[in-house]
Amino acid sequence: NEQKLTSKLSTYYGLRISSANVRGAFYYGIEPRLSMNYLVGDLTSLKASYSIMSQYMHRVSSSSIALPTDLWYPVTSTVKPQRSHQWSAGIFHGIERWNLNLSMEGFYKTMDNLIEYKEGARLLLNDNFEEELISGDGEAYGLEFLIRKKSGPITGWVGYTLSKARRNFDLLNNGLTYPAKYDRTHDLSVVGMIQLNEKISFSVVWVYTSGARYTAQTGQYLMPNASLTNVDLIPIYSERNAVKLSPSHRLDFNFILKNNPKKKFNSEWQIGVYNFYNQATPYRVNVRYNGKTFQYVQPGFFGFIPSLSYNFSF
Repeated sequence: NEQKLTSKLSTYYGLRISSANVRGAFYYGIEPRLSMNYLVGDLTSLKASYSIMSQYMHRVSSSSIALPTDLWYPVTSTVKPQRSHQWSAGIFHGIERWNLNLSMEGFYKTMDNLIEYKEGARLLLNDNFEEELISGDGEAYGLEFLIRKKSGPITGWVGYTLSKARRNFDLLNNGLTYPAKYDRTHDLSVVGMIQLNEKISFSVVWVYTSGARYTAQTGQYLMPNASLTNVDLIPIYSERNAVKLSPSHRLDFNFILKNNPKKKFNSEWQIGVYNFYNQATPYRVNVRYNGKTFQYVQPGFFGFIPSLSYNFSF
């Protein structure tokens, strides 16, 4: 429901009820949400919101492997739904002279009943996968900035997010809080679109993201095995998710040529380039030992990729 309390103050509130029925358990979530908008002037407003959300699918990932080994796991009689509380507040301002919209918004989010793999989890050839999962809590917070131009021959936006994501599991990292695998301190996007005329347009995108986190092997030591017949090589690891992959960034271009834009049969050619300067995104880590030290090598993924397409409508 939307309700206008005064000429400057508006509120939006609602209620959602969700549920999941699984063998041996029935879960439900009551999810209220509230937001308020206060007009400071004709071009400036203050906004704040609060919401509760439930989720009945868990995303589980291994932080000891810098690979996309994620798994979506549903709730069961022992794996409970995730539940989050999120607060946000921000200021929004328009500049008529330059046709710009500016915004700055902060957020804070708490999460309960998150799940992760326990230490030493056996992931392959395991028919009792649920025994490898443990539950804990998390939080995420940050600031988001956006400058956007929505009309004119040149449009686009610059968006930047400064954020942190943390996890706390009693049975992981000695009970100490650690960064989530998907913690990204910096996330920057620059998007520009130029309409040269009714037939020709051009767009450019540049993105930058902090590297993914993972738990690295930092050393190893020798230990006699239980029968004293051989020696085992025991790895030493960093704190959980203490190491980052290198940051990723790329530049994309797209050129559009339209034919007969005002006729019934419309068509266009698109010539694009993904990752123009061939800066591959690190997607895994190879550990090499040269007899004295460990070396970490980060193979890249998706380098320079050109594309050509033809679209039509009638």
